[in-house]
Amino acid sequence: MQAINAIRCFLATFFLSSNIFALSEEQVLHIVERTRPGYEHWLKNIKAKPIINDSQLIFWVADCKDPFANIVMKSSFNSSTDLREAVKRVIAIAKELQTPISWMVAPHAKPADTSSILKTNGFLPVITYEMVELDIQEAIMIEIKNPDIEIRKLDSVSIDAWLNIVSPAFEYNSALTKACYEYLQSDVANKAAEQEHYAGYFKGKLVTTGTLLIEYYGGGHVYDIATVPEAQHNGMATAMMQFIIKRADDLGIKTINLLATDAGKSIYQKLGFKKLFDMDMFVFSHFTESK
Repeated sequence: MQAINAIRCFLATFFLSSNIFALSEEQVLHIVERTRPGYEHWLKNIKAKPIINDSQLIFWVADCKDPFANIVMKSSFNSSTDLREAVKRVIAIAKELQTPISWMVAPHAKPADTSSILKTNGFLPVITYEMVELDIQEAIMIEIKNPDIEIRKLDSVSIDAWLNIVSPAFEYNSALTKACYEYLQSDVANKAAEQEHYAGYFKGKLVTTGTLLIEYYGGGHVYDIATVPEAQHNGMATAMMQFIIKRADDLGIKTINLLATDAGKSIYQKLGFKKLFDMDMFVFSHFTESK
């Protein structure tokens, strides 16, 4: 249950809007392919590796026994029989590693009964989330008149405080928190060009976090949006997102995307994000025999 709650919280930081495009299967698959590297970049940060990586299945595994770090990012099979065999193979690895795993199911998944097969084999549907995208030139910027709010780049002395917000928000285990600490240290020290981390302060206290992955598909990807409970509902998340939007514009990024559930819907809607389509996430977190 903890892993499932963590998935819900984590995905609440990524995408949304009420304007839904009518997309063809080809368009959806193209978007999925160009946005997947955003998550995979984070997996590389925490030293996860794709132990299965072919045209049909991409399965990442890390030392962290966490469903965020052990995940099937892509599956596409011509037959239900082939998919069932792949599911059994992935579950066998999960059992050997004794780690929960996630499986992403995009629209127009092949075969059509992908979700049903996952459920039959013990995967639980934990969330349907919305993939959304923002054209930077169409962003709706909201004036925030609060002198107590400040957003700036994360510095080395604030990494611990930053992770003390992100880790509880997404229920990271200690191994994943450590892996995140190591790449944050490296990013900040080396002024990483591929992604930037931001800290939001309210009355001088770090209370909000955010990350912008830069130009990974010709656009940007946003994640790590979190605010401590006592500072929520005072404009911090909106201020962080607007800072990221402006920063993306300064960097010449044309679009940014992320994933969202109901928790972040109102914020992303009012900023102009447009919904592209829904995606489902399934989690296998027990180790009984598959069918």
